[in-house]
Amino acid sequence: MKGITDIHMHLIPGVDDGAFNIEMSKSMMAMAWLQPQDELQASQTLEA
Repeated sequence: MKGITDIHMHLIPGVDDGAFNIEMSKSMMAMAWLQPQDELQASQTLEA
């Protein structure tokens, strides 16, 4: 597939309910590399 962007990937360690540490971030990136998206955007959950 072309043109797919993942706009909600919790890569930044310790920010919210995503990666716990940099090793987990690296693992998430390695898994994402195997998926069909063309672009990843790190994001965080904002609480009201």
